[in-house]
Amino acid sequence: MGATSVTGVGLGAAWGNKGPGNGRDQFVPLLTPHVVASGRFHMAAGTGVVTFPAPLTGDHTNYAVVITAVGHTSYVSATTDDSDSNFASFTITGTSGDYVSWIVVSVNNA
Repeated sequence: MGATSVTGVGLGAAWGNKGPGNGRDQFVPLLTPHVVASGRFHMAAGTGVVTFPAPLTGDHTNYAVVITAVGHTSYVSATTDDSDSNFASFTITGTSGDYVSWIVVSVNNA
């Protein structure tokens, strides 16, 4: 890619490929998974619940929860939707005292 001028003025190589005119704002949100929440959780006991500050739109089947625990095995043992069928929380089961990093990724065009 190159610029259209050596002086730094002009349209440049990205002209026409940026912004709302290229359709990216319509297609990427619909077709691409996105990280919608993330955090780190300290397992004070063998299980712990991560509750979102505000429920995520749609039920838990619209999201994938990915967790990583350093040196131990942990897993998502339950997911919870609120009364409006929005994803509200999930439960992690693992080693007491461990730190678990987690992300929630949208799937199914959520």
